[in-house]
Amino acid sequence: MSDPARSAWYDVIGRRYAQVRRPDARLESAIWSALGAAESVVNVGAGTGSYEPADRDVIAVEPSEVMIAQRHSAAARALTGRAEALPLDENSVPIDCSDGFMAAFWGRPEAYLDPTVRAATSSWHQISPTIVDEALARLARDLDDRVWDARHGDLRQRPAARTLQS
Repeated sequence: MSDPARSAWYDVIGRRYAQVRRPDARLESAIWSALGAAESVVNVGAGTGSYEPADRDVIAVEPSEVMIAQRHSAAARALTGRAEALPLDENSVPIDCSDGFMAAFWGRPEAYLDPTVRAATSSWHQISPTIVDEALARLARDLDDRVWDARHGDLRQRPAARTLQS
């Protein structure tokens, strides 16, 4: 997807992002621990700024005006821009990030049946609507019949971080 298309994509799916997505203290703790003694942070793809540390200098870069408009008042001011446009040599910044947010509801799969939750989770927008509809129908049936719990019920007992590493 081209950069302008990605920005426009978040301008559509991000409209209710701040209403649906809530910071998870466990994830926040892991991020802050990974920052170590860093005094400044460049948050590329900053979104609403949910995980930005208040005790450090933050430069937030976000392509979507819709996401920027939802930043909380304590968040750093966001610059409208794209990662590709930053004056950095390719591969000069180590990146160790995988979007596990779709997995955030593995232990409570009923949340996936809520269109508001899906609308604020970018992963759903990467999948064909036909496949999504079929998967949701199957999930609803498996939850009603308790088939899901028989197969995957142990996920309900796992902390979210362990679920993502499994």
